[in-house]
Amino acid sequence: MEEERYPSLPWQGWKIVKKLGRGGYGSVYQAQRNSAGVMEDAAIKVISFPKDKEDIEADFTDGYDIVSCDDFATKPHEDGIGWDVFIRMELLTPLTTLIKQYAGSIPEEKVIKVGMDICSALILCESKHIVHRDIKPENIMVSEFGDYKLGDFGIARTMYHTTQATIAGSDRYMAPEVITRKEYGKEVDIYSLGLVLYWMLNNRKRPFIDADYIPAMKKTSRHS
Repeated sequence: MEEERYPSLPWQGWKIVKKLGRGGYGSVYQAQRNSAGVMEDAAIKVISFPKDKEDIEADFTDGYDIVSCDDFATKPHEDGIGWDVFIRMELLTPLTTLIKQYAGSIPEEKVIKVGMDICSALILCESKHIVHRDIKPENIMVSEFGDYKLGDFGIARTMYHTTQATIAGSDRYMAPEVITRKEYGKEVDIYSLGLVLYWMLNNRKRPFIDADYIPAMKKTSRHS
């Protein structure tokens, strides 16, 4: 199997060590550099233009996060048509990865910290008239300092007009008014965050499922 070739980075000393994922916006890599004997990590988004008009519009709206952006650069394609955009930002760990270390219940103080930090993010969203619409464990991430952050604004919408009849997000954490195509606003994000916190406190099980319940295959028998 042919080994994947990583793009060369426009910043001296930085080197890609592995690919983290790919979406409509491009690819995300983990990069490192040795700075005076201290190894630094960063996440690098690489967005290539142009593909076609629809893809370009999607690239600008997919995957933006409330995380720190340290630097960005552009590099023209060798054929002179289009360019690559490099965005260097802090490297975060998904909440779903972090909580794997807990075999049972997640400590309440950690759940409270998640709630407070994401509520702060939602306050910022409200000040910018933004509804995230896809709050779920996979879109909550933690920094190396233990701060929780909200990511993936690919389906976010502004609240300058009433949002109605648009279904978006993960149905497991979706508010009823979104599912039933009723008018909704920022409250749908609060509902989704509440479900995430419940999920964390209920041994990673959603409402109406006992925390100690262990799913099992039901045995069935056929009668002739």
